[in-house]
Amino acid sequence: MTQYELPDLTQTSPVYAIGYARISGDKQKDGASLETQTAAMRRYCAERGWVLLDVAQEVYSGYYLMERKVLSEQVRTVVRERQAHVVIVNSFDRLSRDQTHSAVLYHEMMENGVHLVSVTEELDNSPFGTFLRQAISFAAELERQKIIERAARGTQNRVDKGEMIGAGVPKYGYSWGENNKCYVINEDEAKIVREIFERYVTHGQSLRAIAKWLNEEKIPTRHMRRGKTDESGSWFASTLRNMIASEEYRGIGYNRTLKWVRVDGRRKRTEHPNPTLLPDGVVPRLISDDMWYAAQAKRAVAKVESPRNNREPEECLLRGGFIICGYCNRVMQVARARNYYDKSRGRTKHRKAQYVCNSGGELPGRCSRRASMMIDFIDNEVWVAVKELLENLDRVREVLTAPVVNGVAAHLLSVESQIADTKAEIARRVQDMAGFTGYARELTVAEINRLEKQLKDLDGMRLQAIPEAKQEESVQRDIEAFLSWCLTFKGNYDAATYEERRRALRHLGVRVLVYQESDPDRPRYKITGKPELFARLHLKKEETDGKQATDSVHTSSQIATRYPLPTSRAM
Repeated sequence: MTQYELPDLTQTSPVYAIGYARISGDKQKDGASLETQTAAMRRYCAERGWVLLDVAQEVYSGYYLMERKVLSEQVRTVVRERQAHVVIVNSFDRLSRDQTHSAVLYHEMMENGVHLVSVTEELDNSPFGTFLRQAISFAAELERQKIIERAARGTQNRVDKGEMIGAGVPKYGYSWGENNKCYVINEDEAKIVREIFERYVTHGQSLRAIAKWLNEEKIPTRHMRRGKTDESGSWFASTLRNMIASEEYRGIGYNRTLKWVRVDGRRKRTEHPNPTLLPDGVVPRLISDDMWYAAQAKRAVAKVESPRNNREPEECLLRGGFIICGYCNRVMQVARARNYYDKSRGRTKHRKAQYVCNSGGELPGRCSRRASMMIDFIDNEVWVAVKELLENLDRVREVLTAPVVNGVAAHLLSVESQIADTKAEIARRVQDMAGFTGYARELTVAEINRLEKQLKDLDGMRLQAIPEAKQEESVQRDIEAFLSWCLTFKGNYDAATYEERRRALRHLGVRVLVYQESDPDRPRYKITGKPELFARLHLKKEETDGKQATDSVHTSSQIATRYPLPTSRAM
């Protein structure tokens, strides 16, 4: 395997280190594990006089690599840019629980002249130290496999016995029975479930009206019972919609209804191909079949007749995420008021559509201000700002075509480099084996087999990364197409179609924050976007003493500011 020259830390001053602390799950997040790891790394660096730049903390399984964003975006960036001499962990299994991933990370550090140090495992970078590090990675991977196997056996055993798997919080209306094998009726909550169905089916109330009644009556949700007082402790129509659709309330339950699969390197939740029907009585009935089916019929009708579907989407440039309430940071929606006949004037009055914040109310966590703005006014103002921005096309090109930091392409290069080194190491071992006999030959064969397995795993990582790297390339091609469009339409951007304008908003990262007209402390709206672009955008301050005649909107100052929303090129 290629030998890399690492700097002698005893001859380097000062020595800069970056730490990485990891735990596997949210249940440990509030515990002392991350704090303990961080404290140990700080002591370790202090004893040696090293400068600890930072400790990157992450809550994620060590079995995954690219999914760990903190590791990729903080630690690996420092390594690739050679901003530190040492990567320090509390133990090597904190870095990874997969042999191949450990090899890729270690190889990447060696390539960039960065030491890997463990607080609890003193290993050097000699061949023997490398072997011990591989053995530790193997033991960590083996431990994880055993945990998975034990959990799978326990789950299958319960399924075979017709028992519920018994994980997590029971459904509203139920509590766990003996050893979490079945549900038992929670009478206090069951009354609420029956009342919800009764109001929905018999009395014809909407889900929003029922949610409002539940909140006004201060009927606790499951979150409230667990002491939460934020927005999660309120009733919502979406919560009731899921309850109405649940077959468990008519006594039908399943084990393993969902399955997690990996698609293009990401976990995705799908329906389980073989859900297991639970025996009668495991989930007690709360609702009659007639009541349940009547509720489903009403849901189907409500879905078809819903007025929320936007019938004229191309009239609303900023719909679908570009315009946001400045008070609660929620996406604003399109509201279309009905036209009405004005008797005094003898003609029909056409009301204009607005963007509105629909998350208002007095509930905890809800928006108390509910900003709104006329669609035709703000759509025009935003497009004027975008046109001004696109006039400086060289700056736009510079920002949009900047290299992607820590993209999949960089990871793919690291994997391919490790593959090349592993192949070279296998070839060297095969050549050496010609002169070996007996036990030495057996050891060499075993090492070649290990390297062959590692090579196979690395090739799997390469194949997994290729689609994501191609996706990055696709994004870059889309950017080039957009820049070409800008060049073609320069000076004539008003001729752009609806979709072309939306594409410009996505690439520029445009977001519009809207505030109430009566708010004296804030502008009427703020147009924001990619900071590198909008920091240089000069927008004229328009001041008026009155309101617009038809829109009732002040044209206050437009302010280009940084706004902490993702501005990925994939938008």
